[in-house]
Amino acid sequence: MLVYALGQSPAQATTGSLVVVGVTALTGAVAAHRAGNIMLGRGVVFGVVAVGGTAAGAPGAAYVSEPVLLAAFAVLMLLVGGLMSRTPAPGPPPPRATRSGILRAGSSKHSASDWTTAPTARTAPHGVGPRVIGARVCLVGVMSSVVDMLGILARTSLALSVVMALTSCGGSAETSSSARSGGDSSGETTSVAGASALRWGDGDYGVVLAHGAAFDAASWEKQAVAIADQGATVIAVENIDPDAIRDAVEQLQGEGVADVALVGASAGADAILDLASQEPRLADQLILLSPNATVDGLGDEPKLFVASKDEPVAHVSAELAESSPGNENAVKILPGSAHAQNILATDLAGPVLGAMLERLKRFAPR
Repeated sequence: MLVYALGQSPAQATTGSLVVVGVTALTGAVAAHRAGNIMLGRGVVFGVVAVGGTAAGAPGAAYVSEPVLLAAFAVLMLLVGGLMSRTPAPGPPPPRATRSGILRAGSSKHSASDWTTAPTARTAPHGVGPRVIGARVCLVGVMSSVVDMLGILARTSLALSVVMALTSCGGSAETSSSARSGGDSSGETTSVAGASALRWGDGDYGVVLAHGAAFDAASWEKQAVAIADQGATVIAVENIDPDAIRDAVEQLQGEGVADVALVGASAGADAILDLASQEPRLADQLILLSPNATVDGLGDEPKLFVASKDEPVAHVSAELAESSPGNENAVKILPGSAHAQNILATDLAGPVLGAMLERLKRFAPR
């Protein structure tokens, strides 16, 4: 929901989800404590194991592409939802264990002698002692508590998601549409295979721009204008699927622009790598900001990879520059931790744009 409805990147959505889960867990713990169902020792052990798993898994996430992470999370949510939707068959309420024996649910005054005179529903099976029955009753109680807490989790997550959605609609100075969009664009609104896109310039060299998941076509405004001023025809696609990027390239080629460069950021860079690995001769050159995963099958076209030193996927750009075919591959590792198009909102925006323009001019047909 945070990625597709609110336009957040998977990294941003992960942070937001941690807030939801943390608040939900606290709410569930308070409710369970009031019901007398808190088992502190087991909770501490579970928490330590969970923290260890998180610490071990977080670095590994950098080696998995955003679409794969989202798909895995979706499968997990479907599994949890399926388990929550299962309603146990109705039956008599479980007995309540006390030091004097097993009491009928709702009763408060029975002696240990009731053990042998209680109705069949409360009679212990042959060979099963009170301790075993007590353990089973404890297990039933724990399972009941888990079901209650899952219900609280679902309701609280829904409420917090609605609140976050309303907050996002209002926007703050740091997370408003200015972070995702270029706002009013000077580009001409156009259509590529029925999908919306923006267009600048009318030169003999083509450039297709593919934005990151948390951005849109208009977010390329400043870069697109500079590239068009250098004598290119620029199309920024709104749909960043590999097929949509191919459609933009073929549209330019159909207009007589034979050579087209592909420029992408984060999810857009991943889509370009996917496309270029399938059709190595499609693009004249590649310029990619913070790709998330390596691929095989690229051609020998010139490639420039840009990433920040302290972002989790910085190694991907270095590996791609080293392992990809061709003699004109380069990597530019910048200081800081900004990811993809967020780099263009830092003091390094000028040098990055300069490097992009230099590569486009250098390898464009003369």
